[in-house]
Amino acid sequence: MTLIGNNRQKIKLLLLRPFYGITVHGDMHGDLGISDHHPHKYPDLSLIYAATIAERSGLIDLHVIDANTAEFMPTAVWEQLEDYYDIIIIKTAAPTLRYDLDFAVEFKKRYPFSTVALAGQAASLVGNWIKRKLPMVNEVAHIPLEYFVHKLIHGKCEIHMDDLPVPNYSLFPYQSFRDMDGHLRGSLYTSRGCAVGCSYCPYAHFYGRCMEFRSPEHVITDIKYLLSLGIKEILFRDQYFTVNPKRTEKICKMIIQQGLKFRWKCETRLESLTPELIDLMVEAGMDMVCFGVETASAQILKSYHRPPADEARLIRLIEYLHAKKVMTIAFYMIGFPHETWKTIRQTFELAVRLASNSAKFSIFSPCTPDVYPKMELSPAEFTPFDNTMVTNPCKNLSRKELEFLVDHLNNLYHTLIVQKETKKKNYIEVIYKFHVVHQMRYHNMVKNLKKKLKEDNIFNIAMQKSRRRKINVYKRV
Repeated sequence: MTLIGNNRQKIKLLLLRPFYGITVHGDMHGDLGISDHHPHKYPDLSLIYAATIAERSGLIDLHVIDANTAEFMPTAVWEQLEDYYDIIIIKTAAPTLRYDLDFAVEFKKRYPFSTVALAGQAASLVGNWIKRKLPMVNEVAHIPLEYFVHKLIHGKCEIHMDDLPVPNYSLFPYQSFRDMDGHLRGSLYTSRGCAVGCSYCPYAHFYGRCMEFRSPEHVITDIKYLLSLGIKEILFRDQYFTVNPKRTEKICKMIIQQGLKFRWKCETRLESLTPELIDLMVEAGMDMVCFGVETASAQILKSYHRPPADEARLIRLIEYLHAKKVMTIAFYMIGFPHETWKTIRQTFELAVRLASNSAKFSIFSPCTPDVYPKMELSPAEFTPFDNTMVTNPCKNLSRKELEFLVDHLNNLYHTLIVQKETKKKNYIEVIYKFHVVHQMRYHNMVKNLKKKLKEDNIFNIAMQKSRRRKINVYKRV
């Protein structure tokens, strides 16, 4: 849908990233977003690109509210609004989807003549449900937000990586984008898509299974811009950063030759690395690499078109990265449909043998059409302020068992690593304070927040009106 076309009068556009009391990293997990136990702030790169495209077009009167970064609850957002908007776009996230939908309904009540749209993969996954149950929402973006905004302005969504502008962080409170250590940080894309083709991957589903690259020259320009803002730490948001090793080498050499000093992190498929490439990446400033291992079961991996890895090679690469002082974080999933206690034990044992600095165990989420092509998702499938889905496809373990295992495996792995690396006698106390106390604080905060959001009626009786009109965003399909 093109809202502007040949009309050269400026269109008033509101781009909103909501906040409900819990920090959400909106562009992570394939743009589904994740809630974070830690209060540090990350940029939503898709939102920044969309705002930059709108601003540079010369056709948009742009108003951006990054409530997630500014910590504006919905009641505070109302105070930031202007009298009229032509278009209102709300960037949704899976952990807050139910509240995002209520927010959209209330916006339509307050701005009945405005076009209200929802963006983000979470909204796209429940797009059919929204169309049937929330007809007052005018549009759901089924493409990344920046492509959607480009289409609104220019009438087409065809835009290549090198056509994207340098992301204008100054449109956002970027001084608040800091990591757990308080360092000012930014995010950049150097490529989009993933060539591996794992059918469970929400990233590949939303961004495509074909790779598209931003030229090294454009990447260097982007880096220089972030450095000019005082940002010294950059996360490259590519799903497969080193898919083209020669291109990675060129980027690293340009960083080194031009004397660009900053720390950076990336996610990739570990097997694509070599000691020589690692040396070059470290010289260029890399200090952390994230990678997916998923499961020890070759049969499970094969069923989802994921090539199995060579364990011995992974161990050698991880040991080499550690020798170069590079932090390693491995991702694992449990709860696949045919998962068993045995396969989960094997996955944990594999994680221990690989011995990455950190390991993150998560519950498998059936959120892509490739996994459940006939299942129509509803908002009720997404757990508020969590990174899991209500649906449990696992035939052999209950949801309660999987939730226990995720917490237990994360804690147990961290215990083993802390004990091994620090050799502290009080390592049990360290683990308790880091995991148990921290998790209890977070879960209690979420519980109290849900209660408070309901009691404070933050949407100005929007939910009550919705119930009277028989619109209930919490009802299952």
